[in-house]
Amino acid sequence: GGEMWKVVLNRFYAVAAITATAYILYKFVLTRDQLNQTKDFLDDRNKELNTIIENQYFLSSIIEHTHQAVIGKDLTGNIISWNKGAEILYGYKAEDVIGKNISILFPKDRENEITVILAKIKTNIKIDNFETIRLRKDGTPINMSLTISPIKNSSGEIIGASTIGMDITQDKIREQAFKEAKIKAESANKAKSNFLANMSHEIRTPMNAILGYAQVLSRDDSLNEDQKESIDTINRSGNHLLGLINDILDISKIESGKIDLKMVDFDLGILSNDLKKLFKVRGIEKKLILDIDHCTEGDFFVHGDESKLRQVLINLIGNAVKFTDSGKVKFKFSKEE
Repeated sequence: GGEMWKVVLNRFYAVAAITATAYILYKFVLTRDQLNQTKDFLDDRNKELNTIIENQYFLSSIIEHTHQAVIGKDLTGNIISWNKGAEILYGYKAEDVIGKNISILFPKDRENEITVILAKIKTNIKIDNFETIRLRKDGTPINMSLTISPIKNSSGEIIGASTIGMDITQDKIREQAFKEAKIKAESANKAKSNFLANMSHEIRTPMNAILGYAQVLSRDDSLNEDQKESIDTINRSGNHLLGLINDILDISKIESGKIDLKMVDFDLGILSNDLKKLFKVRGIEKKLILDIDHCTEGDFFVHGDESKLRQVLINLIGNAVKFTDSGKVKFKFSKEE
């Protein structure tokens, strides 16, 4: 009986040993797999962390080297970050201002802006293109355009504000120069209007006297035909000059570049004969042959703006006579059916 129990115990111990060995081997394999899984998990998290760190470094590098002033502050207004752009713009080094209140940049008359800005930030309101004035370290005022945004932590809680500032001093100088130029232009325009009004009075007064005497002379029965034609020419030329004065004085038409046309039927024969009489004396003075086409009055009616056509033709023929030293000045017109 004793030997049998020894055999049984030996077999039991053998099975137990095998079982224990199998269990240990199982646990070792399981632990190794878990370690491999843990290692893979940690490797993935490490890669993600490195990516986050690289992105943060990338963004920090952009902020640090941008030419705009980028400032971070907490909800009490104390400065917590200060980039190179801020150093250049305001004249303070980062170590000079970190931990100090943003009010060091505010002129006395604008210190109330701090409370207003922080109140908006605390309610998650972003401030865009806020134009104001800030001070450099040496006290020089700077015209600024600010964009102020809330800063939140990972839980979405607002913990501060970022301010991106741009110097717009030169823009303001140009804007002021434009305003001053505009004032000067308006003043010059007013002076021009006054001049034209005075010129109108000075020209109209003697011209009306000339036309008045011409009308009186035209009723004189003792005048011959040539004299009557000369007086008629004076009347028409004088009235044309008065019409030109009216055009010059119409400032709105001059400034807009628009001139209304007064379209009527008129006798081109009368106009051509007036031109011939008008330039007759100047042609004789320069010993020029003046060949201006003419026709019987009443035979050549056209539709258009008589005053403007008269003005154009006087300018054309006047220049031709002025710049021709010898020979002939010829003007012809014809009717196309």
